[in-house]
Amino acid sequence: MYQYQGSPMAHPASASRDLRSEDLFAGIAKFYPLRTHFFFATYLGLLSLFCVYIYANPFGLDTKPGHQGSGLGFKSKIDASVHTFFVVLSLALSKIMRRGHKVQKRQGYIRLHSRLKSFVWAPPLVVILGECTLLALGVWIESPKFSLNDAIKCILGLEEVLLLVIFVDYCRILVRHNKRKPPPDALTVLQEMGGEDTPLLYAIDHGMGLDSVTDEQAELIRFLQLRTTQLSKQVLKLQHRLDQGGARGEGSAGEGAGGAGRSPGGGGAASSASAAGDLDHILAARDREIRSLNGERDTLQREVREGKRRLMDLGAENQQLLGTNQQHVAENARLRAIIHEWSVRHAKLEAKLQEGG
Repeated sequence: MYQYQGSPMAHPASASRDLRSEDLFAGIAKFYPLRTHFFFATYLGLLSLFCVYIYANPFGLDTKPGHQGSGLGFKSKIDASVHTFFVVLSLALSKIMRRGHKVQKRQGYIRLHSRLKSFVWAPPLVVILGECTLLALGVWIESPKFSLNDAIKCILGLEEVLLLVIFVDYCRILVRHNKRKPPPDALTVLQEMGGEDTPLLYAIDHGMGLDSVTDEQAELIRFLQLRTTQLSKQVLKLQHRLDQGGARGEGSAGEGAGGAGRSPGGGGAASSASAAGDLDHILAARDREIRSLNGERDTLQREVREGKRRLMDLGAENQQLLGTNQQHVAENARLRAIIHEWSVRHAKLEAKLQEGG
C-alpha cells in the first residue's frame, strides 16, 4: 500500500510485479501536512487585538468629529487606515492559502483542494465588504448624530464573528486531514483503475469534488505528468551519482593495483561496486515506474478522448430527441386544433337540428 517514506531497496521483489499494481507509487511519496491554518489564526489574532483596541481605546484618543461638528475624528481616521492595512493582509493570507492548497493538489489530494477552494477568498471578501461599507458610511453620511467610530466597531465585530466561524470550519478540515494522513486521492483512484479485479471504469465519477468526469481525468493526467517529471529528475540524480561512484571505483582500483602489497583485498573497489549495483537497481526501478506512469497517462488521455466523443454523440442524440419532441408537440397541437374545429361544427349542427325540430 501507500508508504510515506521508504526506499526501493527495501522491496527488491517488487520489480518483478505488475507495473500497474498497487506498489506503483510505493516509497516515492511523502506526506507534507498543511499548515496554512496557522497563518489564518495569526491574522485572526491580529484582527482580534485591533477589535480590542477599537472598543477599549487605551490611549484615550478623541472620537468626536472635527470642529463645528463636521469631518471625522482623529481616532476614526487612524482606525480606518488600519482597517485598510488589514485588507492588504487578507489578500496576502489568501495568496498563502492558495499556494499551500496547490502544494496539496500537486501531491494528489484533489478532493481536499476542491473542499478548500471556497476558503481562499473568504477572508479578503469579508474584509473588503467591510471596507466598502466603511467608506460608504464615511463619505455619504454627513450627520452630527452619526459616529464613524461606532460604525467601525459594528463592522469589525461582524468581521470578527464571520471570520471566526470560517476559521473554525477551515481548521477542522485541516486538522482532520493532518491527523489521518490519508493517501492521495489521485493515487487511490489510479490504484483502483490498475487493479486486476477491478474493471477499467475510467468514465465514472470518483467523488473528487470536480465539475465533471473530464475535469477529474484531466487532474489525474496532470498528477501523472508531475510524478513523471519528478521521477525523471530522480533518475538524472541517480545517474549522476552512479557516474561519480564509477569514477571513484576506478580511482580506488588504480590505487589498489599500485599498492598491491599493502591492500591486496581491494576493499574500496568492492564497496564502490556494491554501491554501483544498488544504484543500478534503483535506476532500473525508477525507469520501470516512469514507463508505467507514461502508460497510465496515455491510457487516461485516450479515455478522456473517448469520453468526449461519447459526450458529443450523446449531445447529438439529445438534439435529435429534442427535434422529434418538437415535431410531436406540433403534431399534437395540430390534432387538437382539428378536434376543436370538429367540436365547433358538431355544436353548430346540433343547434340547427334543434331549431329545425
